[in-house]
Amino acid sequence: MPTATPTTPTGWDTVTLTVHDRPLTLPAEPAAPGLALVPSVTDTGWSGGYTVVHTTSGKHIGPYSLPLAYARELAHLLGSGGDWTQPADRVRADATLRRHAVETLCDLGEARDLGLPLWWARPSWRRVAPPWLIDSPTPSTGDGPWIADTWTHVVRFADQAARDGWTPVPDDAVVRRAEHPEWELVCAAPGCGRGRGTTPGNPDRPPAVLTDWDDEIGDDRPLHHTTRAELVTHARTEQWREHTNPHEGQHWLCPPCADDHPRDHD
Repeated sequence: MPTATPTTPTGWDTVTLTVHDRPLTLPAEPAAPGLALVPSVTDTGWSGGYTVVHTTSGKHIGPYSLPLAYARELAHLLGSGGDWTQPADRVRADATLRRHAVETLCDLGEARDLGLPLWWARPSWRRVAPPWLIDSPTPSTGDGPWIADTWTHVVRFADQAARDGWTPVPDDAVVRRAEHPEWELVCAAPGCGRGRGTTPGNPDRPPAVLTDWDDEIGDDRPLHHTTRAELVTHARTEQWREHTNPHEGQHWLCPPCADDHPRDHD
């Protein structure tokens, strides 16, 4: 199985299919050389799903009306198995390509039964450096240290304190590094691009990271902890979906990616 994230499609194309013995030209998302995704059409119109087609012949490959995430993953895997730019008769005669397609479609069926991606793009558990702490060696209140994930955040906090006079930085404050590295939880879905730093047109969209609200910054921030158990509890509360396999370890899907990979069977 691949570990690379599928290339984000750019632009649109059209593909002509034969539907009920009539030609039908549909908008298509290029997915791999010789393969594209098109809306799945029924007698009454769009089914709400997508299907992978061979662009040269307009023939469907695999199930009709797939969720978009599964259609993209299927096209990516199919495309890794050989040359789909060949005419349909040569594709059918290519034993290696046929075998790869059959195996990939079997993997798709198993993945959909469990509501999992066709492959895991990354481990969900990721080590992060110890945070920076801004604290007073002689605290006069019960408040704990101010925590910053990066040195940039430390500098920003210090600048804010110098400007507004309201940020609670004691005169004897010191900046120090916490003693232990921490964990964060990352979505393992191949197509996840819902993390911070996502911008339109950015080809390197980061995956979602488990976050929590932070009153200090007035926004969500990545949730880090020295033990995994704390993150697991929060992830379950936030509707992240976990999957543990003795051979693959533990992987998690963020809520949108979990919705993109519905279970066919409970």
